[in-house]
Amino acid sequence: MEKYNFKENIDELKKKDKLYLKELQIFFDKVDNIEDEELKSQVLYQMHRCEERLILMCMELLNK
Repeated sequence: MEKYNFKENIDELKKKDKLYLKELQIFFDKVDNIEDEELKSQVLYQMHRCEERLILMCMELLNK
């Protein structure tokens, strides 16, 4: 049986989901307005960590 690759599939879904892309663009537009480069970097990093955690949680749910 082929192993389900949730990470690849979620990446494809995100690329196709217009609402996700819209919200992501709004987020990046707001981050672009942050003048403090260190703060901007921290915000982007934290958002990335949150998204990675959500993916891991979904993977755990699928493997139950």
